[in-house]
Amino acid sequence: MEECINEYSQHGSARIWEPQPNSTAKGGWLEDGTVDAVIRWSLYGDTNGGGLAPNPTRTGYIPCTTFQDLWQFLKDLRQTANMAESPLLQMALEGLTGLHGCQWKEVQSSQSIKGIELKIPALQRALMESSTIPAEAWHGMNVSGLQSHHYVRVSSKILVPRRQRNHRLVKWLKAHGWRMDLTSMDHLFATVHSENHYFTIQWSKTTGAFTVRDSLACHTKAAHKEATVLLWAILLASARADNNL
Repeated sequence: MEECINEYSQHGSARIWEPQPNSTAKGGWLEDGTVDAVIRWSLYGDTNGGGLAPNPTRTGYIPCTTFQDLWQFLKDLRQTANMAESPLLQMALEGLTGLHGCQWKEVQSSQSIKGIELKIPALQRALMESSTIPAEAWHGMNVSGLQSHHYVRVSSKILVPRRQRNHRLVKWLKAHGWRMDLTSMDHLFATVHSENHYFTIQWSKTTGAFTVRDSLACHTKAAHKEATVLLWAILLASARADNNL
């Protein structure tokens, strides 16, 4: 699968091998679902006689359509929400976790004992006026990595970010089962259908490293970086949701 090459004219299909010199073979084509099935089989084995032996490591798999859905949502968000300059990781995490810093709620002081206080003057000033902050003002503060245990002191009040559970990406992460249980896996493997070919990306819990395999690339490309960011966002959002980071 590391030699997945040129894209077919129809979306979701790609040429898996090229015609070779002095050969009558014309190459072959597979669509996303078939590629996913083959990789799942190689990762998890087959219970039938003569099939591949089960993989001894605990490996999670994210199919092609998952990255395409997430990529397309964030692309649309950049265009419709005036967030062209926002970092991709920040956008993905805010959507997947439902914590984007625009809405806050007051809590009892006892709830902040194990939390982390954010001492950001601009944020404190904004929250003195209202517990709702316009999206443009929030992103202008350049605050990233917001989590549920963060809090802000405003006069005698303690405010924490309000999780937007109805956010489209929060529902997508839960409904489609892409919230990863990091305690039950050693590796996470994904296939990405880029503009003109497939490539794979793997994350190892032991080393914390990401490995991109792309037979067409001689150097790291923008698509590789974006895929790594999105996979990292899914991992972080999953860990924060299950509190197993």
